[in-house]
Amino acid sequence: MAPTFAELALGSAPKRPTVEQVAGLVEADLAKKQQDAEAAVRELKRQRRIEAAKAARAAAVKGEQAARGIAAVRRATKGQGE
Repeated sequence: MAPTFAELALGSAPKRPTVEQVAGLVEADLAKKQQDAEAAVRELKRQRRIEAAKAARAAAVKGEQAARGIAAVRRATKGQGE
């Protein structure tokens, strides 16, 4: 509801925020959103590093298993067919 003339004249009408106040609120909101976005990017990068490390470990285990299998085959067939 709009303030009456009497409220305006007496100064008891609710005050509207100034342009500077609104600009300050908008800037604060933008800064908060930027911080949130930066935190989200850091978390995604951390998750990617974790996933990459897991994949590297799995590849290392598979490579080690393959090397053991090749060595076992070589030991089993040593001296045959030479």
